Amino acid sequence: MPDEKNRQESAQGTLRPSSLMEDLALGLEVVDGHAIKSPKDYEDPDKLYDMLIACIRKYHPSTDVSMISKAYHLAKKAHGEQFRKSGEPYIVHPLWVAIILAELEMDKETIAAGMMHDVIEDTKIGEEKLKKEFPGISVTNNNAEAATGADIVILAVKPWFIEPVMRELKLKSKQILISVAAGISFEELAHYVVAPEMAMFRLIPNTAISELESMTLVAARNTNDEQDKFILRLFSEMGTVMLIPEDKIAAATALASCGIAYVLKYVQAAMQAGIEMGLRPKDAMQMIAQS
Repeated sequence: MPDEKNRQESAQGTLRPSSLMEDLALGLEVVDGHAIKSPKDYEDPDKLYDMLIACIRKYHPSTDVSMISKAYHLAKKAHGEQFRKSGEPYIVHPLWVAIILAELEMDKETIAAGMMHDVIEDTKIGEEKLKKEFPGISVTNNNAEAATGADIVILAVKPWFIEPVMRELKLKSKQILISVAAGISFEELAHYVVAPEMAMFRLIPNTAISELESMTLVAARNTNDEQDKFILRLFSEMGTVMLIPEDKIAAATALASCGIAYVLKYVQAAMQAGIEMGLRPKDAMQMIAQS
């Protein structure tokens, strides 16, 4: 498992979006947990793209990035004037996905696919066009088809969808299953797969993953050291990860996930108290955030 010092050092050259606490302290309007900013306050997409290419060049100096360039310009044009509730240009998110993949030293096909992962769902570009434009990338909106031949399958669905989705996939013993479905044990997952002895991980991130600062809990079953290290490295790009026994997940979740709600409740109460004592909201928030 990568130690914290190495993880922090590897992140020093990486741009990070400002935290919600910082947004509140600056007096920005917050709607649905997002700070409303002008698009010009976000990273310039072209600069992020340059950072992506620089990252790729570090581990693969001679690679042909034409596919990645093509994917970027297609995604940028497709998402066009789309913005998130926060005011962030939509293309910024796919770019960050691509940058994370590059930091993991993925191949150009994987990075290009990451860049375009929301194109079919959120734009007018269809599956057939992407297949034609990128014949080297597997494009599908069918779960079973996507899982066939995949080395790793991440099951990120609500717990009540686990059974129908798993029955559809028919995973093989050589594949690795990662479940993000809360409360579904390894024993339950084993009932829904063709090969109960397959390598499995249970993953519990928390809301700070949106800021790449998650406290992610990981439990493993039927895995080896190499698989454990890979998964821990993969998710360490989104914060801190900890491998724990499955029977400790409930207790750990109470601290790492539910604990955030208690802390934010305190922040809200302290800020309100400051306002009632005559402080301006943004000043009260800045005091609490700094403290």
